[in-house]
Amino acid sequence: MATISPSDIVFATVTLRGAIVASLRLSGLNSFDELMTRVRQSLSTLRGLVTLDLRCLNAGWSRRSALLVR
Repeated sequence: MATISPSDIVFATVTLRGAIVASLRLSGLNSFDELMTRVRQSLSTLRGLVTLDLRCLNAGWSRRSALLVR
């Protein structure tokens, strides 16, 4: 995975059972861990297995993964 810098704009889309439940635009992040913390905080009311799509506007990378939210 590419690095994340504070000037990057990262779009995160969370899908649960085929429906988009969250769409986030994040910036000012210093690390991938900080990105995941912010995503998990926004999903505090959800439970289950979701699909997380990440796309970095500035660096041009994208990533799709499964995420278990408890």
